[in-house]
Amino acid sequence: MTERLHPSVVDYFRNQMEGHSLVARCVIFRLNDGLAARISRTSGMRDVKVLLSAAYEFTTMDYLNRPSEISRGCYILIARLESTFTTEAWEAASNDGVGLGNISDLKGAINLEDV
Repeated sequence: MTERLHPSVVDYFRNQMEGHSLVARCVIFRLNDGLAARISRTSGMRDVKVLLSAAYEFTTMDYLNRPSEISRGCYILIARLESTFTTEAWEAASNDGVGLGNISDLKGAINLEDV
């Protein structure tokens, strides 16, 4: 996950989060060699930590090499619109209680107590 995200991708993510009705605040920060965000939600729901993945194809190896701070209740965003993830990576994340998907998946997950 050492690839860098173009600033326009980060801006797009921030704009999508700030426009979501249940997002009170979105703070982007460095996490290891990548970027993450802390999403503060309204309605008393807990914050969600989101890892912004720069991978073109997010694999099980990417998932297993994620920062240790990304655990149950967190989300891994496939940040580039042209990127994908493998079924195996999604299954591994799901089994651990970690969300994995694109921006529209994340926007839907924000509505749930357990992302």
